[in-house]
Amino acid sequence: QKKLGESLTARIFLITVVILLFAGAVTFGLIAFATPVTYTSVINEDLTRQVSALVSRLADTKLEESGPLLDDFILASGASVMVFGPDGQLADTGSQLVSQLVYVTAEVHFAGRAEAYSLYVAPRMQAENLAVRALIQMAPYLLLVLLAFSLLCAFLYSRYITRPIVSLSGIAGKMAELDF
Repeated sequence: QKKLGESLTARIFLITVVILLFAGAVTFGLIAFATPVTYTSVINEDLTRQVSALVSRLADTKLEESGPLLDDFILASGASVMVFGPDGQLADTGSQLVSQLVYVTAEVHFAGRAEAYSLYVAPRMQAENLAVRALIQMAPYLLLVLLAFSLLCAFLYSRYITRPIVSLSGIAGKMAELDF
């Protein structure tokens, strides 16, 4: 401990390791925090774009014949879909896949019908949980890499910074002894 207190190289090494580990931990924490929010945002934007394309296709389709289109959309996007009529009742589209979750809504006009229907679409949120789980599973490996990187950088940095200072200190000591 005394040697550690007297050694400039050891002190710079430890300070650098702590700073790098802290910076890495904060970075990983921000990534872990932001991933679900960002993922949800991207999924919702993508789903909104897909819903717009679906609404355009449904405009050229009769209500009774829209089931296969809705089923294809559900299978392709992994989302849940419901269509409600102007009376607020669930419309019979012939779809085999129906759900109760709602995130994105759109007004739909079917071919041959004057009234507007409401399309409700919910993204599959299980994928978000998978992304968070993957980050958590990667955490130990990332921490080991972060530790190794921090130790290597701290070692090189402390040697690079302290070598000239130690050399100057030795020269100053010789000069103090009048050894020019």
